Amino acid sequence: MNEQQYALISARRQAYDTMMWQTPVLGLTAQSFLFTIGLGPYTTELARSIAALLALVTALCSLQLMAKHRHHELRDRMLLEAFESDASNSYAPLSSKPDNSTAPAFIRLSSFNVWRAALIIFAIASFVILLCSTLRPELLSATPSRQGPETIQRLTKAVEAQDSQLRTMAITVQALSTETKAQMARLTASVPALGSAQQTPAHGPASPSRPSSNPTPHR
Repeated sequence: MNEQQYALISARRQAYDTMMWQTPVLGLTAQSFLFTIGLGPYTTELARSIAALLALVTALCSLQLMAKHRHHELRDRMLLEAFESDASNSYAPLSSKPDNSTAPAFIRLSSFNVWRAALIIFAIASFVILLCSTLRPELLSATPSRQGPETIQRLTKAVEAQDSQLRTMAITVQALSTETKAQMARLTASVPALGSAQQTPAHGPASPSRPSSNPTPHR
C-alpha cells in the first residue's frame, strides 16, 4: 500500500463511520412518524397494520445497513492499522482502537451495540403493534363502537340519564314561565283599576252660598 492508497482508504473509512451513525438517526425519524400512526387511537385497523409493518421493516433495514457500514469501517481500519504498524514507513499508529480501560463503565459500553439494541427494541414494539392490530384491535382503538357491548350499554345509560335531566329542567323552566306570565297578567289588570280610583272626585257637604258683600243700590 502506498501513501495515495492510504489516504484513499482513510477517507473511505471516515465516510463509512459517518454513514454508520447517520443510519439510526434516519431510522428513528421514520419510526417516530410510523408509531404516531400505529398508536393513534382513531387509526383504522388497516392503516395501523400497514404502519406497524413499515416500522418493523424500517427497523430491520436500519439494523442491516448499520451492520454493513460497521463491517466496512472495521475492514478499512484493519488495513490502516497494518500499514501504520509497518516498520518501513514513519506513520504513527492512529487508526487503532483507543484504550478505554480506565474510563467509566458507561463510557466503555459499545455505542454500536447500544444503538443496535435500541433498533431491536423498536422492531419488537412494531411487531407487537402488528399483532395487536390483527388479533386484538380493541386494545389500541378508542372508538366506542369497537369497545364491546358493555361499553356501549354504559354509554347508552349515561345518555338516557342526561336526556332525563334535560327533560326535567325543561318542565321546570316551562312552569316558571307560566307562573311569571300569570303574575304579569294580574299586575297589568290591577294598574287600570288603580288609575280610575285616583281620578274619581271626593263627595263632601255643600258649602252655603254667601251673600254678595256689595249689594246693588236701589234706584
